[in-house]
Amino acid sequence: MPDEPASKPINLSTYTEATRRAVYDAVVAIYFSPTPEEFEEARADPDDHFVVTYTPDEAGLKIHHEFGRWFATWIRLETPPEIPEESRRELRVEEKPGAPFGIMLYEV
Repeated sequence: MPDEPASKPINLSTYTEATRRAVYDAVVAIYFSPTPEEFEEARADPDDHFVVTYTPDEAGLKIHHEFGRWFATWIRLETPPEIPEESRRELRVEEKPGAPFGIMLYEV
């Protein structure tokens, strides 16, 4: 994941297209862009380390702003398709100073 200064968090207080794009880019960097070290850990110990091997487009990544909250949603393609879709998608985005890109992703 590329380093992003913790001093430049994304302002999630209002909707703008620039904020939506910043959240999209941050989710891609955090979840869809594993480092070579993360790939090596997953190869060495696949039961304890997982890395995404699909693209945001393949997973259908979308960023939504509803009722004053931000959501990132995509299908987790690593989960079995027989699991209900509502259990395979949807994360809440919240500000978290000091975290990469100043945000954290939480399950809904």
